[in-house]
Amino acid sequence: MESIKQAPAVRRRILVLLAPVAALALVIDGALAGWATSTVHMGHVIPLVPAQWAMLVLVPPVTFLAGVLLVRRREERQRMVALGRAVDRQRAAG
Repeated sequence: MESIKQAPAVRRRILVLLAPVAALALVIDGALAGWATSTVHMGHVIPLVPAQWAMLVLVPPVTFLAGVLLVRRREERQRMVALGRAVDRQRAAG
């Protein structure tokens, strides 16, 4: 079966959509690993502190917004480069 090829712009948008999931997984595996281990071994649930809740709530939207801004910046830069090349071609032809 042939692999499905996506345009680079679509691939970038898919990565931006998946980035919050990856960031949240990293936060849970890294910053909350001790909490999960302690909760399992203590026999009762240890409540999250406000900083941990803030990480869980804020990391996904911040990651998404950063990705959106980076994609927009890249596409705007590509558009400006294409406009500059078009002007250069017009000058060379005329």
